[in-house]
Amino acid sequence: MINQEKRSAINSINQRINKHCSEIKKLADALAGTQNDNPNFGLDDVFDSAKNSMLKTVLVNVVKTYESIRSDVGKIAHVKGADFENMFPKIEIDFETYYTIAISMLNLIYQMNYMNIYCQRLLKS
Repeated sequence: MINQEKRSAINSINQRINKHCSEIKKLADALAGTQNDNPNFGLDDVFDSAKNSMLKTVLVNVVKTYESIRSDVGKIAHVKGADFENMFPKIEIDFETYYTIAISMLNLIYQMNYMNIYCQRLLKS
């Protein structure tokens, strides 16, 4: 059985995961919407960070928040080191094209949902 302090930490992590996944999904939907609204834009276009510095800044902050959440999950996890890295490998945004950015964001969402499930299982242990 886990103590109240750890239970509170897990619940806080789950809330952060849910909020961050929602924010990432909105961003991914905006990218897809841009493609639908602009016939000259395609997800396979090369990402130009000089022209899209604001988007790059937002995405870098998305990754920083993800890394903070991942670190907090690591602190409460029953597995450590290489086992934790195998369960939750570090994900980075691939800035090559808008498509690779979108795939990277989906990977972040998938992994954070897995972290959420893992945390839920910890609450039941």
